[in-house]
Amino acid sequence: MDDSFEPRRKRSSRARERQQRRKERVAMVTRREETNRPLRRSRPPTLNPWLERGQYFVRDVWWYVRNTPVVIGSIAAVVMLVFLVFVGSHLIQGRIFPNVWALGTNIGDMTASEAEFALLNTWNNDIRIKLSDGDRTWLATAADLGLTMDPKPMVEAARGVGLSGIPMGVNIDPVIAVEYLTAQNFLLDLSTQVEIAPRNAGYELQDNVVVGVPGSEGRVLDVGLTLEQFTDNVVRVVNRQQMDLVMQPLLPDFIDPEPYLNDVLQFVSQPFQLTGYDPYTDETVAWSTTPDTLISWIEASNTGLKLREETFIPF
Repeated sequence: MDDSFEPRRKRSSRARERQQRRKERVAMVTRREETNRPLRRSRPPTLNPWLERGQYFVRDVWWYVRNTPVVIGSIAAVVMLVFLVFVGSHLIQGRIFPNVWALGTNIGDMTASEAEFALLNTWNNDIRIKLSDGDRTWLATAADLGLTMDPKPMVEAARGVGLSGIPMGVNIDPVIAVEYLTAQNFLLDLSTQVEIAPRNAGYELQDNVVVGVPGSEGRVLDVGLTLEQFTDNVVRVVNRQQMDLVMQPLLPDFIDPEPYLNDVLQFVSQPFQLTGYDPYTDETVAWSTTPDTLISWIEASNTGLKLREETFIPF
């Protein structure tokens, strides 16, 4: 009984071993396939599902449009119809096409009367010409300079440009007339304001020491040249709203303070007093001043030291 049971046990054990080896081989093949299989990239999570759906919808519509000639033709027909309606409405109503400018004002989509009113309003209320001499500036109105503007030819020119203003815009130059005498009189009056008088050599105290101050040149408005440049370039002046004044130098009579420096030293080192007599009250009044003020009254000239009136008269 023992001899017959032993072979059966061995056969059962071998069968289990074969089955175990088969499972191991299958497991190894499975692992190898998983190792050789390309990895799938995980899709990043969508932050906004509605946005993703919208993108898919747009792609589908675009694909459908590109691959359906009837749709393309329909869209082109609608675009052409809208364009024709747009152009026709402007032509029938007499409106200026969009993005047309004049005097810095957008007169696009306006009728002729509306554009004329807008241009006149800008001309009368907004146009100011800046007159400049370096850092110094003055403002003048169009009326001050004798300027008048005619809006009718400007509106006709604006209507004539058609669609040229789309998309970059187009500017219409103003139609300007100049009243020469008015402009000349304004510049003559302005010349007294803009003039810088030349200064002869003078003197001042620095740490109680008398030092000379060289003379400096002045500037005067050249009315004739300024008026000539203004009338020749009036459209550019109005468009820029700026005009450069033509100035001419004015040289001082005496530039070097050194020849009279010793005389000035002697003058300010002595006591100085002004005495005035009032004949109505029969009184005598005396004034004294400081050396700083006294030396500011003196300037050099071709004939010697003289009184500088612009500093003495206020005293």
